[in-house]
Amino acid sequence: MYANELDQLYTEDKYFVTEQIFNVLGLDVIVTDDVVAEALQSLPERKRDIILLSYFLELSAEKLGTS
Repeated sequence: MYANELDQLYTEDKYFVTEQIFNVLGLDVIVTDDVVAEALQSLPERKRDIILLSYFLELSAEKLGTS
């Protein structure tokens, strides 16, 4: 099954979830964990961007040009 088809099989209620939106290279990355968002906020912009791109958007270091 494709992810899109799986998404149609259920719903999730998100009560009391706060979203922190980080913009990196024109892309919005939504972080819903307050502790993670606070940790990301405390980083220098370049390090934060690398983490957001590599972890949340699944880009490899080769694609980022950091290796």
